[in-house]
Order: sequence, then structure tokens, then C-alpha cells
Amino acid sequence: MPANWKSFILIFLIHNFTKRMMSISYVYTSVKMDGQFRSFKKNYY
Repeated sequence: MPANWKSFILIFLIHNFTKRMMSISYVYTSVKMDGQFRSFKKNYY
């Protein structure tokens, strides 16, 4: 096996991990913003 084979797999795993974490944080932020917006609407409308 060549040496860059392991680094390629490592980069691939890190890339997938960061992509998943970014999507999780995006969903969390959108849900949090939606909750704040609903409480804002409930308070002011």
C-alpha cells in the first residue's frame, strides 16, 4: 500500500465528519431561530 492511501482515507473521514457536523449545527440553528421567531410572533402579534 502506498503511504498516501492512509492519508486519503483520513482526509475522507474528516471531510465526512465535518460535513455531518455542519449539517447538524445548521439544523440546530434553524430550529432555534424558528423557536425564537415563534415566541416573538406570539408575544407581539
